[in-house]
Amino acid sequence: MAERKADPKAARRYARVTFESALEQDALSAVHDDLKKLVEGFAQVPKFMIFLDNPALSLADKMAVVQEVVNGKVHPIVSRLMSLVVEHSRMASFELMVRFFESAYNAHEHRAQVELITASPLSEEAINRISQTLQSKLGFREVTIKPIIDPALLGGAIIRMEDQIIDGSFSGRLKALRSQLTKA
Repeated sequence: MAERKADPKAARRYARVTFESALEQDALSAVHDDLKKLVEGFAQVPKFMIFLDNPALSLADKMAVVQEVVNGKVHPIVSRLMSLVVEHSRMASFELMVRFFESAYNAHEHRAQVELITASPLSEEAINRISQTLQSKLGFREVTIKPIIDPALLGGAIIRMEDQIIDGSFSGRLKALRSQLTKA
């Protein structure tokens, strides 16, 4: 069986509708938490995703399993989303849907999730200072930093937030300098 690919357009649509429904029903936090739990659960049992995306199985069988797994255990919006995803064979896009939902959720809550890539580990104090600086400069209520170590950077740091990258690494500066020198 060929593995299906995620469809970013569909994932964005499903995420937007889920976000808007959760916002209307004042259930953003509950829906966000339930979606995160489902992604974590699916990661622990990858065969479940394969099962739900298997075209050889009947829709009725898949829906029965989904209802068994989610009914009464997650917010009704999440339960309905799962039903729609299975019904329209969109399981390959589910994780991407959750990422798009989380992006909208974080923007609404004035939160940011940032990857901080450095050549060597930073102290907790340094990470907290960077978090506070990003909060004040970018206007976020909360900034969560995920530190990543990449010795190839030589020094400095790269900050990655959603689709924005701030490259303050030495290797990035050297590349920029090399580019300028080759143009001259």
